[in-house]
Order: sequence, then C-alpha cells, then structure tokens
Amino acid sequence: MKKTILAIVFIISLLGCGRANDNGATEIINLVNVSSVPFLDIFETGILGEPVYIPLNNSVPLGTIRLIKMRENKLFFVHNIDHLFSELMVSSAEGKPISKIGAVGRGPGEYLAISDFDIDKSGNIHIADARANNLIIYNANYEFVETKSLSYDIESIKCLDNGNYLLALSSWNSEEYDNAMVVIADKDLNIVKTLLKYDMTIMDPNFLFSQTGFEEAFDQIFFQPSSYDSVFVMNSKGEYMKKYQFDLGPSKLPVSWRTNLDLHYRELSEYRYLEGFTIANDKYVLGLLRDKGVRKNYIMMRESGIMYELTREIFGKNTIGAFTTIIDNNLVSVMTVTDETIDLLPEDIRESALLSDYILCMYPLK
Repeated sequence: MKKTILAIVFIISLLGCGRANDNGATEIINLVNVSSVPFLDIFETGILGEPVYIPLNNSVPLGTIRLIKMRENKLFFVHNIDHLFSELMVSSAEGKPISKIGAVGRGPGEYLAISDFDIDKSGNIHIADARANNLIIYNANYEFVETKSLSYDIESIKCLDNGNYLLALSSWNSEEYDNAMVVIADKDLNIVKTLLKYDMTIMDPNFLFSQTGFEEAFDQIFFQPSSYDSVFVMNSKGEYMKKYQFDLGPSKLPVSWRTNLDLHYRELSEYRYLEGFTIANDKYVLGLLRDKGVRKNYIMMRESGIMYELTREIFGKNTIGAFTTIIDNNLVSVMTVTDETIDLLPEDIRESALLSDYILCMYPLK
C-alpha cells in the first residue's frame, strides 16, 4: 500500500477546498462572517439537552477511542492498542463490557489495523482492515464468518440495506480505480458505480491522513474527505445528493500547497481547516475545526450566524471532549477520566467512572 503516515496530531486531516466530479447541488456554508461565543452559552438556548454520561467500564485498559456506533442498544467502538494496532469492542448501552470482536493478527478472523467498520441490518459486523487489505465479517454473535480480499485500498465503509456497500477509496488507487473516491460495491466487493472522484490537484497520495469516515445523521450519510473543505451527502440508499462547500475565508490553506504538505508543515498553524468530523443541515453545522493552530469543537446556527466554540476539553460544569459522532440525534463526545473530570460528573456515576478510562457524553440535539 503506497502511503506514508504523518504521525503528528497537528495535521490529522489535510485541508482543502477543491472540487470533486459531482453533479449534485452545492451549498456554501460561510464560517467567516459569524459571531463566535463561548460554547457554554449553547446550554441556555436549548439546542443541546442535558447529557447522558456512559462510563466505559472495560476489562482491559483502553487506548484512544476512534470510532463509535450503536446498534440494538449496544455500543461498538474501536480503540487503539498502540500506534499500529487497534481492536473492536462491544459494550452495553450502560458501558458494561460484553465482548471483543476478533483479535489482532494474521490468522482467520484476525485483523491488523481497523480503518473503519459497520454493522448491517442483520447485525453482522464488517471490519475494513486497511493494512491487510481485507474485509472481515462476523455474525451477530461476534463469531468469525469470512474474510474477503480487497483489490483496492479503502478508507471507510457503510453497509447499505440492499446488501451493497458504500465505500470511500484511498486516493492512491490506480488503474481501474484511479481517482475513485466514493463508490458503490456489491456484496462480493465488485464496484458497480462511482459516485465521486478525487480532484488530484489538491491530493497527495503519498500521505494517509486520519478521517472520520461516513457519518450517519438526520437520515443522511456524510463524508468529509481529508483534503477538502467540503462535505458530501448521500441518502440512506447510498445515492449522492449534494455538497456543502465551506468558506473559510483568507485563512484557508493555499491550493498550491496541497499536493506536498511536507514543504509547508511549519506554516499550517497560520491557517484554518476542517478536521474531519463535520455535519450540516438547514438548522446548524457542527464539527471539529483547526483555527490557526487552535482545535475547536463548534456548533454554528445557520440562521443567526452564531458559532458556539469550545477550545478546551472541559468548559465550566459541562464536560465536553472532542466531538466524535452522532448517534440517534445525540451528539457524542469522548471525555478522558481524570481527577478533575470525575469531580464534574453527577455523583451517581462517579464510582463507575473511576473504573473507566473514558466516558461517552451523549448530548441530545434539539
């Protein structure tokens, strides 16, 4: 696999504005002419409801949590064992450990690096192993079913109800899959349709940058490539609908830099870019933003142009970690358990939290 991992958190996601080969509508989202206010103020508006805290009481120490999904009242999440390997865990909705799915290795039912995963309507778990270039399937009882070899490199996976897959391909694929970014594949992983193509004038295929994958929210599927200031939207059938193009003003990354960031790495702190988790609808936009070196969680109300910004892991009495995903119209953040965060939690979960490495914070979106 042709790639070099840039192992520095500062540029987790490449930034760009660029244009894919899409035929849908484009809607501009202006993040320049907005009024920035402290994130704490958002709780006075009713936009976010009171949080539900879920301590992840796992039987083993957890590394950084990257991907979270909920199905049939169970939490599925990927955590990093170290900088090379990761595992998929299952917990109850209350955070009690249930099972580990598969194991790290090269044998049947084993994986090396989980780039993404999804759960189909029958409860089968599909893991994309980017390092071994496999798709590994387990049944609803977490038993290994089969491994399917991939003839192309993928970043993200979404199981569609008709048995097909929505896939985000890596930018370094060539020949038959050259420039393909988002595709539909059948159950045998044959690509049957290309929805979107990369604009290679803003891509550097020699680098792999983390991205959040497909996000499900508001009955839609969102995809924010690591080299775009754009979010692409598909419906639940995997049909392409539209693009949200973000206007980041004069501080956006120059287009001429994007095919070789090594030359400009030290200058990135002077610019703004989307960091990967970005979702939008007619009411608000929310996600992660790097703003001249400062990492921000934000929710921007589109009608008023007010942007509620959080630049700290803990803000007053509201414990907000990095925005991670949307689950059933709940904004999910992950909070690291420390002496300080324990003191800010409701008393009835503090004892459970002491047994945890992380706490999921579920904030209802109104």
